[in-house]
Amino acid sequence: MAVTVVPGIPAAQRAALERRQGTVPLADIKARALRAPAPADAHRALVGEGCAILAQPGPAASPAELAGTCDLAISPLSGGLPALTRLSGSGLPVVATGLVFSPYQVYELRAAGADAVPLPADLLADDHAAGLIDLVESLGMLAVPVVGDAAGAGRVVELGARAIAAATPAPLSEISAGLPASVAVLAGQTALAPADVLRAAS
Repeated sequence: MAVTVVPGIPAAQRAALERRQGTVPLADIKARALRAPAPADAHRALVGEGCAILAQPGPAASPAELAGTCDLAISPLSGGLPALTRLSGSGLPVVATGLVFSPYQVYELRAAGADAVPLPADLLADDHAAGLIDLVESLGMLAVPVVGDAAGAGRVVELGARAIAAATPAPLSEISAGLPASVAVLAGQTALAPADVLRAAS
């Protein structure tokens, strides 16, 4: 399976993906994904009353440490797929991280226990983005296109997205303007204090 060249995706990431595909064929990783336990409902966790809190623990964090502290967990940037798999044992929906631009990566993440997958929407053509959104959702996960403005948000919702993530610290009310209430909106900024949560929710 050839790796699609997407402008903006570093060549090193494409090369790493090609190496993984050479080691584990798509058919094998797809079979692993289909055998994995059913994903948790990340969308439901995000669209409840009030703000959902997403925690990003370190790669060595114990799943038990997250109990009662947040609504979802974000896989650490370091630690790779093993860290994601470890978090999947927390009982919380787990949001993957990274630049996901290939169906192979989607199957990898599902096999590792991901419940939601971010997509670099602004880097993807409509047909490419729509195909990835459809694949993620067909596997029971939540596609979370990352967008930079309200136009980008409207575009991916038209392509089938049920959630978006803001790529900038712009007010969520601006980015989500006009979107259906059923669309979950994730803030792009880090919350270090209660005031940060209130600011994101305003």
